[in-house]
Amino acid sequence: TVAAGGGSICQFVDGRMTVGPASAGASPGPACYGHGGPLTVTDVNLLLGRLPESKFPFRLDRAAANQRLADIANLMGEPWKDSLPKLAEGFLDIAVTHMAEAVRTVSTAEGSDVRKMTLVGFGGAAGGHLCRVAQQLGMTRILDHPHAGLMSALGMGLASIGTTITRGIYQTI
Repeated sequence: TVAAGGGSICQFVDGRMTVGPASAGASPGPACYGHGGPLTVTDVNLLLGRLPESKFPFRLDRAAANQRLADIANLMGEPWKDSLPKLAEGFLDIAVTHMAEAVRTVSTAEGSDVRKMTLVGFGGAAGGHLCRVAQQLGMTRILDHPHAGLMSALGMGLASIGTTITRGIYQTI
């Protein structure tokens, strides 16, 4: 799992664009949820036309998302004020890079070449990011399960509950 999901906050901090690891969570949620939340990956996907608004059980607030993006553009300075779509695409690129690097790190640590694997997505926005992540990793196969949005929650529900305690044992030889 990667801290670059839909709730990951998009910001301009110390002269650079960042995505996550901070999350807007369910409350207040992304700006487009209409509860005063910050700009998130969900908002960026909405503004780029990558989010099917009709699939949401409530009306999304596109104006709120656009205002949060404009606020960041104002912080960044003059050249960005007229380039909101490019700014939104930049935030999405950062999020996808975080996802791809997490996959690359885990697979490389295991000595595996991701280009020979199939990328399986899970999480609510998996289908919206799978192709871009796979492309960045040089992968040619993806699996977008119809219940990908439930797989994270299902895994949490089926996981064993327990505690792991680790202690160092120091001895003089």
